[in-house]
Amino acid sequence: MAFRIRISQPVDASRNLLWHAIAQPEGMQRWQADDVAGESRVGETLRLLWPALGASVDLSVIRIVHGELLQVGAGDSEVTIEVEPGRVTLTHSGLEPGDHAEGMQSSWHVALRCLRHYAERHPGEARTVRWFVRRVQTTAEVAHTFFTDEHAMQSWLTPSGAIGADGEAFELKLQNGESLSGDVLARVDERDVALTWRERGDSVIVLRTLPSPFDVDERLVAIVWSTWGDPDVDDYPFFEAAIDRLGRLLGGGVSA
Repeated sequence: MAFRIRISQPVDASRNLLWHAIAQPEGMQRWQADDVAGESRVGETLRLLWPALGASVDLSVIRIVHGELLQVGAGDSEVTIEVEPGRVTLTHSGLEPGDHAEGMQSSWHVALRCLRHYAERHPGEARTVRWFVRRVQTTAEVAHTFFTDEHAMQSWLTPSGAIGADGEAFELKLQNGESLSGDVLARVDERDVALTWRERGDSVIVLRTLPSPFDVDERLVAIVWSTWGDPDVDDYPFFEAAIDRLGRLLGGGVSA
């Protein structure tokens, strides 16, 4: 039986801003894919790209109701995003149950929380994304433990502090001495974690685990840092060192 995802996300933003964010390539880049090409017109194709992963997906535009609904598809999979005042609702149907579907559900949950953060905190600002990735021999459940358990986090990211539940405030001290505090934007069981970073321009850090395109027995673990506005933020070598530590702990640690 095909798997279906439906997520409704409240967003305190105008309908026009939300429509631009879901239906225009430059708007999509501010919360979803790292790069988007093509046109949002029925019969046209939108290409969503994640250059750091060497990944892309082509989506055929199936239906548009201007200001209200965008429907796209790839093969048997279809995504419909509906906009209404103060809310965005996403439905993704045609997925095969299992790791891919569970990962997709986590990805959409995190993405819609990033949409809310963009729309409410950085409306109209372009996004810059930095990926720090390693290939490892692990499971999604173990990776999530290293993203959230206070003692496990001390082995690679922070000497003090903990991440609480979805929506709670948190405060971490990174191993380089810098503070990372804000709110838990999303915390998906056995999957991904998204955090706002108050000290760095109210940016967003996502700790992710993804299937590896290289080996079915591998996973990717990643720190994904999204900043809005000023594109001249440094590449922050601490995260490169941190994900390398995590990779060695989990087994493998090969750059993706």
